[in-house]
Amino acid sequence: WKESFSTGMNVIITIDSVMRLMNIDFSEYVVFLDEYNSLIDYLISCPNLRKVRCIVFKMLLKIISEAKQVIAVDADIHSCNLKILEYCKLDFLYIKNEYLHNRDNAEKPVEASEIFNFKVLLVSLKS
Repeated sequence: WKESFSTGMNVIITIDSVMRLMNIDFSEYVVFLDEYNSLIDYLISCPNLRKVRCIVFKMLLKIISEAKQVIAVDADIHSCNLKILEYCKLDFLYIKNEYLHNRDNAEKPVEASEIFNFKVLLVSLKS
């Protein structure tokens, strides 16, 4: 199966497949990097990327450098991974969320459950 991507398409992709976006102009894209610290760790250490690690890293730098906006989130972001954003000459804002929903809150813990069905999600959002 081979999918082609072109500028203007909305894309959700794993770092393993990022090379498929080689010809995209990212200047009008907002790029959301979920689990940013984990993504960089995976990129550096995953044996599956051994043969293409440098290409994938260069592609990630291209995306970050060219994007209209980059949002990188993770529970913990190592200062080394912020250096990547600095290298790309991004004027970024680092926000540390001080709220810890279950720590020191044994009397009133936050209940959470995963939703695996889109219709259930919609109903939950409406209520």
